[in-house]
Amino acid sequence: GFFIERRDVATNDKVSLNFGGKPIQKLMWGDYDVVPGKDYLYTIYRMMEADSSLSPGMKFTTYGEALRVKVRTEDPSFGTHGVFFNRGCAGSQAYAAKFGEFRKFHRVEHGGHIQWKSVINPREIPVPEKSKEALAWLSRGLEEALLGFISKATGNGYQIRAAV
Repeated sequence: GFFIERRDVATNDKVSLNFGGKPIQKLMWGDYDVVPGKDYLYTIYRMMEADSSLSPGMKFTTYGEALRVKVRTEDPSFGTHGVFFNRGCAGSQAYAAKFGEFRKFHRVEHGGHIQWKSVINPREIPVPEKSKEALAWLSRGLEEALLGFISKATGNGYQIRAAV
């Protein structure tokens, strides 16, 4: 697995991106808390199970050299065209961490089996400020950009191209 740390180059703030200190076990991974137009330094460590006789109390240890990658996030407010990526379900763990207190459980039948599914619907959050914050977090500027563009569209020359 992997241990990933993100450092904000401007503030030098470091954040571990591992859930519960456990190694990431996926080949596809995303960081859903970055801000557009910022520089970040990611440090990625390979991890393996620790030898309990050598490292009492440690479950995992790093090995080999770390990989460092510097990234500048795209700022859609600059340039001729804006490219926006909303968070949708791709950032579900980060969304649940931010708004999990508003989780509701629903009983559903699937294939003859009863299951409980959890949902955090931003429009059903009873606290108006938190509802608005959740919608803005999911939109990540896309809703505002679309509404702003539509309000400027005064002729046939305006077009929206979108992928879902």
